[in-house]
Amino acid sequence: MIPNERRTALATQCLWSLQESATQIEGLLLTRVDGLTWTTTLEGDDSTQRLAAVATAMFLLGEEASESWGHGESLEVALKLSSDDSPDDEIGQPVIRNVLMRPVGYDAILVMVCRVDELTPNFYDLMDKAEQYLEGILLGENPPLPLWDD
Repeated sequence: MIPNERRTALATQCLWSLQESATQIEGLLLTRVDGLTWTTTLEGDDSTQRLAAVATAMFLLGEEASESWGHGESLEVALKLSSDDSPDDEIGQPVIRNVLMRPVGYDAILVMVCRVDELTPNFYDLMDKAEQYLEGILLGENPPLPLWDD
């Protein structure tokens, strides 16, 4: 489904409200399965589009591997990113980012980039709520915006 202005506005509102609910979330990206950015809280430059394409490819690779190994469909893909040459935080520790990717229906993939050492159950709960809301938006429904801190 090609997003229209109303769906895009609702999806964008969802991403921003989710990011504001957890300070460890650095950015959110909703990408179409063709690798093009639908909406994001990240800067809209070429690097964001590259992230959309890579995230889509990584998710689809994980899905293909899961199906090939007889494990069924992939429900999420998580990556942990760190680098020895990454900028250090305020206390001299390397910055670690976790990336969590989930399908939203058959048309999109939600990507959450967090600046945390480990993803806690709270991040998975937030993704569940966002996924359900965004899937409703894609189906043309008008679900209420999720409450992130209930």
